[in-house]
Amino acid sequence: LFKYTEGKPTNVKFFDVATARYSSTMIDISFFLLLNSSPQVRQAHLEDLLTIYHQALSTAVPGTTVPSLEDIKEEFSKKALYGFMHCSFFLPIMYFDENPFSDFDSICESEEEMAQVHLAVGGDAGTKLLSDMVEELVERGCLTMQHSFLKSR
Repeated sequence: LFKYTEGKPTNVKFFDVATARYSSTMIDISFFLLLNSSPQVRQAHLEDLLTIYHQALSTAVPGTTVPSLEDIKEEFSKKALYGFMHCSFFLPIMYFDENPFSDFDSICESEEEMAQVHLAVGGDAGTKLLSDMVEELVERGCLTMQHSFLKSR
């Protein structure tokens, strides 16, 4: 969606209905941040990015109540696994030299073949990237049983 001033675009808002759902905004934000920033940027600036998000959220709709910054950080920790799960699909494809899905129907005649393609996509670089991301999330405390849907109720 574009905003125009005198016929020229002056602002843009992204609108994605690829996975429309009613859920925590941190599911999308964790995916966005994990997919689009390096481990070094997240190490140095994740708290800054979440603070900027909180400030923008606080001013976006005046008069509404927004979660505290601490609540946003906690929610990120709880939902980062969802962001990782989406990244585990997209990042290896992004690191693949050619599109492995350009002729997907002819490549995969069975679910087993499709699984093998997904496991091979990205090669060693994709595997390292994802394993480093898991390590980062463990270090941040995002993958503890406290945040797990497996935690007994």
